[in-house]
Amino acid sequence: MAENQTTDLILQLKRGIINYDETAVKAAAHKLVSSRIDAKKAILEGLVAGMKSVGELYDRKEIFLPEILISTEIFYTGLNILKGGKKEEGLLPEKIGEIVIGTVEGDIHDLGKNIVKIMLETSGFVVHDLGANVPAEKFVDELKKSGVQIVALSTMMTTTLMEMDKIVDLVHSQKLNARIIIGGAAVTPEIANRFEADGFAPNAFGAVKLAKRLITGNQE
Repeated sequence: MAENQTTDLILQLKRGIINYDETAVKAAAHKLVSSRIDAKKAILEGLVAGMKSVGELYDRKEIFLPEILISTEIFYTGLNILKGGKKEEGLLPEKIGEIVIGTVEGDIHDLGKNIVKIMLETSGFVVHDLGANVPAEKFVDELKKSGVQIVALSTMMTTTLMEMDKIVDLVHSQKLNARIIIGGAAVTPEIANRFEADGFAPNAFGAVKLAKRLITGNQE
């Protein structure tokens, strides 16, 4: 396949993610696979680049959660085609770090948490997703087992905010070498300060920027 045709197909992947065009993404992905193009290049420059653009649009409040969900589903559709049965390891961006993520006990909402997860994964993080309604001790156990550098806690409800405080206290009291990010509809920067968390993220894009800063020290 000619280089300019490959470039066009990769651009079609990116635009398909941004424009919620699953048909275009599937068509481009199948053509790239049949031409034996490097899957990693197509994934990073097409699908991942598209999700980054979507995250930036979300950060600017030009799109909202429903659009993010559609783009996420299309991303995975394209990813499954391009990886062709291979494991995702080595196909997504170079690893920056690892994160444990979950919604705290008493809260079954996981939509926002799932969006944060996909944005982290497409930005170079390995994510250990514990799900929703997760007891404090399970977060601590996962940190001990995995040695992960960051734990990200989510809640939509004011009634479960104290669960976040409990987890922060456990992490600090057991001297676990992990930074703590908190977020969700019920969380504010003031609450993060009061709980002595390492940071607050207002949305998925903010969570990626904060996680990168905590891992690398880069202020951008």
